[in-house]
Amino acid sequence: EMVRDLPIRCLALDSMVDLRQARQRLGNALALQGNLDPHVLYGTYEEILKQVRATIQSLDDRTGFIFNLGHGIRPDVDFKNVEFLIDCVHQETRL
Repeated sequence: EMVRDLPIRCLALDSMVDLRQARQRLGNALALQGNLDPHVLYGTYEEILKQVRATIQSLDDRTGFIFNLGHGIRPDVDFKNVEFLIDCVHQETRL
């Protein structure tokens, strides 16, 4: 909660942080970025879609939310899974 007093506008969160709790504790003053576990990219398309949906749906209001991984992409991840992840995020966040 001390983060609220820092001169920042966005906070990147790793996959260990619960987005809903972070939003409740920090309010809407900060944008949140994150926090899909990058290991999801080793899964099937079905598993990736499930986790994308769970991440997006964890916030009631997506205003001020930037979907991202909770950490970097490992070099051995199949790039087709990364492309699928991006497509899923676009599909699930269309207005």
